[in-house]
Amino acid sequence: MDDSAKHLPLRKISGDLTSIGRTPFVSSKFSDCLRELILQDKIGEPLVFRKIHEDWAPCKWTLGDWGDIFRDEKLSVRYGRQKWDKSNPQWESLCGNLEITWTKLIEWIRGEYNLPIPNSSTQDIWMYYDYKYLPEVIHLKSESEKDFLKLIYLSENLKKKFCWSNLGFHDRNGDHSTLWIGTSGSYTNTHYDTYSCNLVCQVYGKKTWLVFPPCDTEHLQPTRVPYEESSVYSQINIASSKQIQNNISAIKKCSPRRITLEPGDCLYLPPKWWHFVKSEDFSISVNTWIELPSDHFTRVEEAVLRAVVSSFVNSTVPSTADKVLNPNEMDLTEIGEKDTEDTLRVASKAFFDYEESISQSSSEKSAKQLEPQGLQIKKPRLSLEEISLEKLMEYSSVSVEKLPPFKLEEEASGPSTEATGEPSSSQLPSNVDCNHEAPPKGSPTPTYFEDVLNAVGHPDVLKQIAQRFLHNVKQRNSTD
Repeated sequence: MDDSAKHLPLRKISGDLTSIGRTPFVSSKFSDCLRELILQDKIGEPLVFRKIHEDWAPCKWTLGDWGDIFRDEKLSVRYGRQKWDKSNPQWESLCGNLEITWTKLIEWIRGEYNLPIPNSSTQDIWMYYDYKYLPEVIHLKSESEKDFLKLIYLSENLKKKFCWSNLGFHDRNGDHSTLWIGTSGSYTNTHYDTYSCNLVCQVYGKKTWLVFPPCDTEHLQPTRVPYEESSVYSQINIASSKQIQNNISAIKKCSPRRITLEPGDCLYLPPKWWHFVKSEDFSISVNTWIELPSDHFTRVEEAVLRAVVSSFVNSTVPSTADKVLNPNEMDLTEIGEKDTEDTLRVASKAFFDYEESISQSSSEKSAKQLEPQGLQIKKPRLSLEEISLEKLMEYSSVSVEKLPPFKLEEEASGPSTEATGEPSSSQLPSNVDCNHEAPPKGSPTPTYFEDVLNAVGHPDVLKQIAQRFLHNVKQRNSTD
């Protein structure tokens, strides 16, 4: 074997690279019905599909298989403290950052490698390689040009292994999916996504989802600080039983659901459902967001808020950006007036175009009702009577679970685990195996500035502002 062949991931990847079809036990009626229910937003509650992807090749991959993809590339991960009982959530800006290879990461979770950071055992910290667009992760390498076509073939077929056809979306695969890898105890702070609905597949380990319906929004104290496009966070630190008790009056009014996903399980999360997600052990999951008609207006809301935030951070002292922006939004400090105008123009135009298409569609439908009966019109794959949650259950040959509410406050009555120290910010020696950036100490104190952003960004207020913005744009366009 020549040296170039050693750089091709051929030794462990499980299953047939060209096998991308639906597993035999999922009927076409089930997947078609589920697709229509999702696109029409008619489910209204989370659903869990047990083992629906158990034949998904990624659900059978070992840590060695994933190592064949990542190889010796350094992964940019963030780390947080296992014990965090502060009143505010452990925001991303309060976490540290590391660059570490897959091999060293696995050695660390097995206790075979010590990080060059004080108090950094698996009992002290967790790591998260999260929100990674799969096409940017699966980019296989070779040192030989003659293997270029083989690499393209392998990469494309690896992406096809993440096919969402069992859940009705035959046109979605790794090109439309996002990767989340977390060590035991890693978590995503409580938030909801303003866009789309969410399909999630657990491919390795276990991950627990604590979800809240949209009607719990006011009780969960929504905030847009730290600002991140399409994310509304809760100000309550759900990761801490102490803080749950401190906010017990609000928590008692909520109706949370909880589910733990295992390899092969999939979760459907409806739009605007809050979620707190925690890895129970070393966990790998993949998700895809499904666009919905309501997203057209949401994009206008987000464009309006982005314009406001950009204006704020660019008209004040530089330190304001550090307090207000999530780390992945720091590019807003470089956004100019033209960029902001373009964002608003594109969002409003897309909304008006969608409205016009709906109007035309309705007109065409009315016209077709007057056409001669002998005209052949293409029929949908399922009739209206065949599309309902009850019918979906009939079509299913896998376990489909609804999530009953439970009392979160009753399980948070145990002793709290107070954080005992701050991570060190000392410089690392140059010969360590990973690059390290320590988190800042403490938490910034909220300001009137942040109060204004939260007032403007409140879901109810932002909706009214976006509606008025569209009214103004439409009125101005009609006079041009």
